This record gives sequence, C-alpha cells and structure tokens, in this order.
Amino acid sequence: MIIRTMHDRIEGDFGVVAEYKAGLSRWKSWLLTIARDGRVMRKVDQEEEASHVKTLSKEEMNALRTKIKQADSFNLEPRYWDASTCQSTLTLIVVKKRKPFSTLVYGYYYLKNNEDVKRFLVVWRELLTLVPSPNPEDRPDIYDPLTWTFHRGKWGVNALTATEASNATAPPPQ
Repeated sequence: MIIRTMHDRIEGDFGVVAEYKAGLSRWKSWLLTIARDGRVMRKVDQEEEASHVKTLSKEEMNALRTKIKQADSFNLEPRYWDASTCQSTLTLIVVKKRKPFSTLVYGYYYLKNNEDVKRFLVVWRELLTLVPSPNPEDRPDIYDPLTWTFHRGKWGVNALTATEASNATAPPPQ
C-alpha cells in the first residue's frame, strides 16, 4: 500500500500526505508527501520512485497549517462517499504530534452540499495552490463550490474564477 509507505516517511510533529486517484479518467493518479521541513515528494502513476518536487518556504508551510486548522481537519470523518461510480478519490492524511488524521472523499463533486467536504476541499485547494497537480486541468478552482454551475439539469465546473462566480447572476429558470 503506497500511501502507508509515504506516511511512514513523515517524521516529527507535522506532515501531510495527499493522494489523488483518477477513477475512470485520462488524468494521472498521484501521491504527495509534505514533510515538516517543507520538502515535497510526489509519485505519479507508474513511476517507480517518488521524486523531490520542491521545498515549501516557511511562509507556505504556515499558510498550509493555517488552512488545515481553519478547516478543522482533525475533526473530519474518515470517509465521505457518494454512490456514483468511476469518480476520483481524494485522500488526505494530516499528521499532528505523530498522530495521523485521515480523510477520504470519493465523488467530491456529488457531495458539494456537505459542509465537511467543503472544509476538506479548502485544504485540498491550498495543496494544489502550493504544489500544482501533474494534470494541467487539475486546478485548485475546480474544487471550489463557487465555480460550480447548474446548467441543463446538471452541475458542472466552469471556467469562472471564484470571484467571477460570486459576482455572477443565476440563469433564469427553464
């Protein structure tokens, strides 16, 4: 189990492991570890070994800690699951004082009204802001409910930024 191996690499009082499983998508699955010192390691799909991506600054690490605390990540349930199939799976393990707090979200898009999932996505967006996904289309804004629109009976992600979406008016009912 790769995620357990990456979790074992976290030493000290703080660290983060994030895993993106693409489901039935052309996107690459990936696994990311952020150590207490800011060192970021990532393993993408079929790569044999994780590689050093970057080292986060002290300010970036503080911003990440702040988002985790504001989102109350340590009190999220271990699993949020939608009955849909073939969706992506987002897993986040935050280590605090050597104790791991793990949350898995399957089908986040269909759980958009769940307040806990919204809190989880705050941290996920911050991670993607600090360390961009290897998938160019996998941007932080697609995990922001303010950019989701209802069109022709379906929810979807549009190209609006969160600011543009909050300023937009709702379309007339059909």
